[in-house]
Amino acid sequence: MLDYLSDDKIDDEEDVGLNREDSFRIWALCEALEWKHLPFPGCLLEQPDWFIEDVITISKRKKLLDDAPNVNETEDARRLGE
Repeated sequence: MLDYLSDDKIDDEEDVGLNREDSFRIWALCEALEWKHLPFPGCLLEQPDWFIEDVITISKRKKLLDDAPNVNETEDARRLGE
């Protein structure tokens, strides 16, 4: 899931002092809090663009992982069928 994270800087990183790994940490915290609290003051539309873009990217990748078949479950099902 962290494959997309790199040492590349976010466009306005100088203003906020964050990088993509920090975006993942903030996303994980928001997930843990069930998105009841946002990392920056204001509503969702007032969050920084870079954060919204990173949240979308991370969420898409998480969905791909969640939808992927579990190799262990597939292997166990094959064994039970024998």
